[in-house]
Amino acid sequence: MSGCTQVWATGTEEIPCPVASRLLWIGAEADVSFARHGASSPLSCEVTACSSLEQGLAWLATNTCDLVLLDLDRQPPYSCREIATLVAAAGEGLVLVVINELQGEQAADAMRCGAIDYVIKPFSARQLSDAILSALRLGQATHNLVSVSQVSKQVLQLARRAAKTSASVLISG
Repeated sequence: MSGCTQVWATGTEEIPCPVASRLLWIGAEADVSFARHGASSPLSCEVTACSSLEQGLAWLATNTCDLVLLDLDRQPPYSCREIATLVAAAGEGLVLVVINELQGEQAADAMRCGAIDYVIKPFSARQLSDAILSALRLGQATHNLVSVSQVSKQVLQLARRAAKTSASVLISG
């Protein structure tokens, strides 16, 4: 399976993902991260962990998933080209990046390269579950949208994030 392992299949509260979801977590400590957060997560979906981008791309060559979680907390950081390659390899799957609190610029760069959203470390199992559910729901067909392009999905995700704050938001174009 290209050096990747399945690390989490069922959460504690059995909250089903909005679709029959398969998640791919890519990061140096992906199996450790999901062992720590997955055990107490309320989500119930299949997760595969790969320790490197190369392993993740190899896994995606023969498998499909609904969401890729890419851990950007590494040195050197992934380039926009590498992230764009991952987004393309994910096909219909979406890419959610995981950052540390000092990586706001990398999160913005990743979103310009096709990532749908980000989650900031350290996070609780509930925060991770909420970010995953939000991204998966956004990936589902939405009948009342004029467009379902990747860029439109990113705008909607940012609007949802802003809606949780008291910030004013202007979307134009």
